[in-house]
Amino acid sequence: MVSYTEIQGSNALINDATAPRVAVFVGGTSGIGKFTVRALVATGASVRIYLVGCKSSEERTNAFIQELHTINPRAEVIWTEGEVSLLADTKRVCEVIKSKEPRVDLLFLSAGYAPFGTRRETTEGLEIVQSLEYYSRMLFVLHLLPLLGKAEVPRVISVFAGGLMKTTIDLDDIDLKRPGNFGVMKAKTQYGNMNTTILEKLADENPNVTFIHSWPGSVNTGNVRRGLDPNSILAWLVGLSLSPFLA
Repeated sequence: MVSYTEIQGSNALINDATAPRVAVFVGGTSGIGKFTVRALVATGASVRIYLVGCKSSEERTNAFIQELHTINPRAEVIWTEGEVSLLADTKRVCEVIKSKEPRVDLLFLSAGYAPFGTRRETTEGLEIVQSLEYYSRMLFVLHLLPLLGKAEVPRVISVFAGGLMKTTIDLDDIDLKRPGNFGVMKAKTQYGNMNTTILEKLADENPNVTFIHSWPGSVNTGNVRRGLDPNSILAWLVGLSLSPFLA
């Protein structure tokens, strides 16, 4: 395993010559995605970042963008509104980016949360977290792949559950709709397996593009309580039970 010191050393080499010129962050309005955006901007490199997020996060994200401009005036951060749990809106966002850019150097995907509680569906009939952590992510990859192919060192990073796969994909119930078949651990395993399977296939078909499925470990980003009523007993129990294990 690569050591933390080696990672820090590698990151220190990022400069104006090596940084991705055009980056798309889906899930960069909070958590790991947000911290990664800040770290990339802090390198001082001249970068253009498309920060994709839902309407409800626009106000706080605009404040974040102002902060980023103060850190690095050479960085251009473009707010791009999109409800990425909906595949139709995911496609629309991709078309917006494709209309503005001839290439994309980095696609960073981190939208999602732990699906505690009952199964909930989008208006398109998909379980919300599965849409965020699998269907929407793969749509971004597939639609932006032509632009990634034009970059010198293209990278796709899906932050989720890389290396945690312990079982096969449940092909008989791919969307976990059967009664009693949906739960946070089953969902995490199923969606993680699906991420890895498709990314491995895409890596074989596109050897010039680096595909990474990453598991960041147990990190306190607030995502374990997303999707829950913050005033509910379940939210309190989840926070109490998991907080000691989160970095």
